[in-house]
Amino acid sequence: SYQSQSTFRYLGRQMIDGRETYVIAFAQIPQKAKLFGMFRSGDKSAPTFEQGLAWIDVQNDRIVRLRTDLLRPLPEVRLAKESTQIDYQDVHFKQGAQGFWLPRDVSVTVAWRGKTLRNVHHYSDFRIFNVGHTERTKEPEQAKVSPKAPDDSQGSHN
Repeated sequence: SYQSQSTFRYLGRQMIDGRETYVIAFAQIPQKAKLFGMFRSGDKSAPTFEQGLAWIDVQNDRIVRLRTDLLRPLPEVRLAKESTQIDYQDVHFKQGAQGFWLPRDVSVTVAWRGKTLRNVHHYSDFRIFNVGHTERTKEPEQAKVSPKAPDDSQGSHN
């Protein structure tokens, strides 16, 4: 549904981790993009639009690697670079035969206010868990109405 808000270009094929992949370049079109990020610094903010590359497995159309970069630097918030690379892997659990396509490595690099910051995450030893719950319902009890006390406001007459 967001495809028309970006441009795409097929660049060719490349082997990634023993998988043959299509390499696709993409870039958001700021005038059309309805989904975009926002970078805030102090009381200033600026929308972030992305460009990047996707490596897509020829056999199953899964994204093997995804790299995104800022479409343009944002001098108004002093953001020169924002880059993310995600490598995915097929993860299987003992409890089921179905695999899950999950991140293996994620690297985020930001050049902001003259400094370069980098976060690197390595994912492994995934575990699956189940959460169960039960719910018991019953009809609400009728509200108990207590008899009214006699009204003494009129007083008694002798």
